[in-house]
Amino acid sequence: MMEPVDWEKLYSETEAATMPWYYPGLDPDLEAALGRMEIKQGRALDIGTGPGTQAMALAKLGFTVTATDISEAAIRLCREKARQLGLEIDFQADDILHSNIRTGFELILDRGCFHALPPEEREQYREVVHNLLAPSGVLFLKCF
Repeated sequence: MMEPVDWEKLYSETEAATMPWYYPGLDPDLEAALGRMEIKQGRALDIGTGPGTQAMALAKLGFTVTATDISEAAIRLCREKARQLGLEIDFQADDILHSNIRTGFELILDRGCFHALPPEEREQYREVVHNLLAPSGVLFLKCF
């Protein structure tokens, strides 16, 4: 059994750009999916935002973005970077399994949270995410 990751320590002590999941712009797979589905705007939720690059890319495209991460340190760093870039993004420290987010989203993006969960927590994740999606919403899930 793997040791759980100390996300707070990781984001406090590691430069985000050196993390293996860091991608500076909009994920090419997400960009392609948005184009195929002709999704150009709406309310987006970035689960496990980490360094916040995807949330910022979506905000630059005109989405209204909420971005969450379990790490308070990650959220602090994201808020500062977004402020520097002049982007309005609702960054919140939140545990997706016990989420305090209560509104529907047309787009939910997860490119780092689901595959970090133990298998026994995946059903709870599915239920929470299902409840967060708007009726015609889309979940973009990228995992290993």
